[in-house]
Amino acid sequence: DDIAKFTTGEEESSKATQIPPRWPSKVFAVECSRKIYSVCKSDPAHFDLALAQRRKREKGGGDYLVMHLSELVRTSFIAATASVDQLELAGYQALRDVIELFAATPDPDFQGHVLLEQYQAQIGAALRPAFAADTAPHVTAMACQVCSEWLGSGVSRDVGDLKRVQQLLVSSLEKLRKEQQKTSIYGEAVATMESLAVLRAWAELYIKVLDESKENLKPEPQQVGERGGNSWTFEEATSGPQTNAMELLNPHLPALSQYWLAALKDHAYLSLPAHYSSQLPSGSFYSVDVIESVRPYFRANWPSLLHAASLWLETEGFREKGSSPETQVPVFPGLATKASDPKCNHLRLVLGLAVQALCSPATLDFPSTISHCLSALRHLMRSEYAQEEIGNDLKLTLELMKLFHRLLLTCQSKAIQLCVLDIALLLAGFLKEKKKERVSSPPVVVGIEEAAPSPLTMTSSVGVGMERPAMPPQVGIEAAEQRSATVPVGLEESIVPGASFAFALLEVSACCMFQLLPALSPNDSEGQQRGRHKSSTQTATSAEDAELLSRSVSLLATSTCFCAPESCLEILPPVLHMILSALSTCACSSPTTSCKGSLETSQASPDPSAVLVSACLQSLQFLCSTLPLSSEGSGKKILSLLRSAIFSLLCMDGKRCLYKMSDELCFMAVAVLLRVPEIVHPPSSQLFVSCVDLFRKCLESGSGKLKLKVLQTCESLFTSVHDGRPSAPFICALGPLVVAQLEEAAADSSAGGVRGGGDDSDTASALLKAVELMETLLSLSAMENKQQQMMCLVVPLLVSLLPPPPPPPPGHGGSASASASRETKVLGEQALQKLMRIGPRYPEAFRSVMQQFPSLKQRLEGAIHSSQSAAASSSPAASRQAAAAKSGQKQAPSIKLKMDFSNFK
Repeated sequence: DDIAKFTTGEEESSKATQIPPRWPSKVFAVECSRKIYSVCKSDPAHFDLALAQRRKREKGGGDYLVMHLSELVRTSFIAATASVDQLELAGYQALRDVIELFAATPDPDFQGHVLLEQYQAQIGAALRPAFAADTAPHVTAMACQVCSEWLGSGVSRDVGDLKRVQQLLVSSLEKLRKEQQKTSIYGEAVATMESLAVLRAWAELYIKVLDESKENLKPEPQQVGERGGNSWTFEEATSGPQTNAMELLNPHLPALSQYWLAALKDHAYLSLPAHYSSQLPSGSFYSVDVIESVRPYFRANWPSLLHAASLWLETEGFREKGSSPETQVPVFPGLATKASDPKCNHLRLVLGLAVQALCSPATLDFPSTISHCLSALRHLMRSEYAQEEIGNDLKLTLELMKLFHRLLLTCQSKAIQLCVLDIALLLAGFLKEKKKERVSSPPVVVGIEEAAPSPLTMTSSVGVGMERPAMPPQVGIEAAEQRSATVPVGLEESIVPGASFAFALLEVSACCMFQLLPALSPNDSEGQQRGRHKSSTQTATSAEDAELLSRSVSLLATSTCFCAPESCLEILPPVLHMILSALSTCACSSPTTSCKGSLETSQASPDPSAVLVSACLQSLQFLCSTLPLSSEGSGKKILSLLRSAIFSLLCMDGKRCLYKMSDELCFMAVAVLLRVPEIVHPPSSQLFVSCVDLFRKCLESGSGKLKLKVLQTCESLFTSVHDGRPSAPFICALGPLVVAQLEEAAADSSAGGVRGGGDDSDTASALLKAVELMETLLSLSAMENKQQQMMCLVVPLLVSLLPPPPPPPPGHGGSASASASRETKVLGEQALQKLMRIGPRYPEAFRSVMQQFPSLKQRLEGAIHSSQSAAASSSPAASRQAAAAKSGQKQAPSIKLKMDFSNFK
């Protein structure tokens, strides 16, 4: 004892008694780890094991979160299974963060698997205690969120593993049904909190599973003016990789959908102004006594319920004719309706809650709420029932467009702005289809009967900025609103701010474009003083900016569909100006990138400028095909505005240049506008000569892709028929340019290749198109009785493209064509095929040309003989003979033996 007494103070500090940390310290440690997760989100190496290992090898060190994934899961498991409620909550929150951050982290050792698959047992064991009968409701509510995140993450693929976790949510759902019939021991407000948390967990699981399934379908991109209806079905959406989770959800959807709608109705009651508080009835999840206590719970959970309810209405709710008698669906008194349609009530409930929240300034502080509300609107717009109901009420559509305009002004998030423009395109798309259905009936005039000043004041030349609209008398607006309250959208004779759907489309699209291209705004006086070239020096700096501009341009083009011919004259100048200005933003990009992306539409990931170029060209094409050019009063004026657009594009010299862009972009825009009949007639006009010069300049460039695009445009211009006759001016002006390309190729064929910059295959494709054009011109000449003259031009030109005959000197078994390039061979074969087709079709004219030029006949016969010989040598019989001859030859053995066995008997 004495020795122990004297040596006690000399013990090492490591052997001293350590006090274990108390639960507040553990909660603080878990919260610190969660903050570390949020800080590390900016570096992808923390959530990719292969990338982290590669960086560690390259840098010789470093530490990443993914290398400690087992410790993160173990820490969250220990905290979630503690006996203190606060520590359990922190543990479940940390476990949810781990699942969210590492759900998509691949396992480099097992291809096709993720790292979290190794920890399914720990995660399931951590969740089960939270659903015990003696667990606090707020702990169970947080565990439900973790279950939803785990089931929707797609980590577990086995149905058995999914079902074990899903049974935990099912037990909470059954508990919710029982709680409605008896009072909870924790109080009614706590029971409401738990019920809403359970419904939110199911809602988030439903949203994640179904939205991911729809993304896997990868629908084709929507074209300008196409109807934004359902591009997928519920059966297709539930046939992706999330099939197992969806199969577990389906049996509970009838009951869940009614719970979601009932909770949304309760939230709608609680959202009424304060002076209605004395009149509020008891809801499905609350009573009058606990109204003030449950308001925060509804405010925290209703956005997810709204999103899930709208998604269910789109996929099933608006399609089902009646409920199955076998399905046990809870009936809530608040949802029972007597005189009205339940579908209409559900539509108004979801639409009203979404619009009310988006109109509230307080919602701007919660981006997730805005995202859920916009997603709900997008799901409604895709439903045919909602389209029919919304399309029959012009006042409602105008209110929605005003809401979209307000969101574009107040929300700076690019993702939210993209969603707003997508919904606006959907709205405009199905309203355009409804207008088409009413074409046979007399058009409904929506507007002002009294004479009013023109709402838009602008000059007739394309490119001048849009000035501030002159506001009509207030009485006229009220009259227009009263008249259009229940009138569907039709052809508007007057563009009235606040009462015209076409003006609303212009307002929304122009608002987005003015933010990205400030020089377009009429209020940008500083930009106007510095000149009109400012818009052409700005570029879409990011992919999001390009996507926003492309959607705005598409919305601009759609606005002309809702105007009468007279109204089109008012809005067409600013529409053309903004579309061409957006196109000119791609001029500062490298010409190769812009042109390549726009010509190759099948690229897997096109660059932002290519997306914008494609949208601008599609919008111009949509305008050319939908504008009322046949109208008696305004058709010629609209044609004059389109000519002004071409003139503005071609004036690229000095100070008169309005849209400064490359020749490639300029040609593509002009080529689209030239599809309008008689837009550059007469052929002696300056505009026609300028267009021909642009064609010549592009053909003389070194880009094979651009040449191919020019020749394709020439083909469409040659085959366009006016008054029963082909377009002779374009044939006379552009035909010699095509012939010059083939003459140059014939001169280069002797050198063994096709001359041209860039890729030789692109240049060869352009020459093949030129050969096809020759055959097209020959067929068109029959309509003008000039077949003999065209034959004298086409046949010698095609014969000159044939490969030369094989040389006679012995010792060379090959031919000249063997040394020629592959592109030259393909070009010669194509020319020979055309000649073989032209001869039988026009025998007399073909025979006459051959008699006039005997050398052509000899070269053609030599090419035919060479082609037949090559075909015979490549036949299966010739191949077998060559193989037999080769096998008959005595070959030396590949392995030499040390002993000679030749005399062995």
